[in-house]
Amino acid sequence: MVLFSRAISGQVRKLKQREKVRVGTLAVESGMSRPAFYDMLNGRSLPREHRLEGIFRALRLSGDEARRFHGLYEDEKLLGHRGKQREARTARAKFRERVYRKLLESGQCPWVSREADLDFFLEVDKVRAGVVAIARILDWEKALGSALGHMHTHNLDCCILCVTEAPANESKFLKLYKRYNIEVVPFDTLGEWKPG
Repeated sequence: MVLFSRAISGQVRKLKQREKVRVGTLAVESGMSRPAFYDMLNGRSLPREHRLEGIFRALRLSGDEARRFHGLYEDEKLLGHRGKQREARTARAKFRERVYRKLLESGQCPWVSREADLDFFLEVDKVRAGVVAIARILDWEKALGSALGHMHTHNLDCCILCVTEAPANESKFLKLYKRYNIEVVPFDTLGEWKPG
């Protein structure tokens, strides 16, 4: 529940500063009880889907913000259900296979890692790189820590996080990742990747 609750809590903090509104008032405006609203803010529970519209209205979210928050909500649901977790593992395995084939087609010679979270190793222009086929980064801080851990453990020069499409609105994280030689590479451009 961390991603959704962090985003909601951040919006509540902004509203409290900007409009001097109380959390209890926001709970009432959203149609939730105060304890349920606090549980949502603290990451102890996810609200029911039919409550989202009221929550987004109470938090004065624009259409784009509401869509982003709804995406985070869907991600949390995915992480919280066993059946959905199994689907996610299957989808990740398929994406990992696509990444492997893409690397082979581009003339790279990836070798498979025996580590659970690191998928492949590459050596390009004498640069040792680890590759993680992650499809979509849900938690940017956790992904950064993981990549740094892989680089340290395996004595890598850089780490590539292969995603399905280029991330939007994450420029601060991308700059931070770049500083530590971690690159977020969209699947379509993976074959052209060069260290740099």
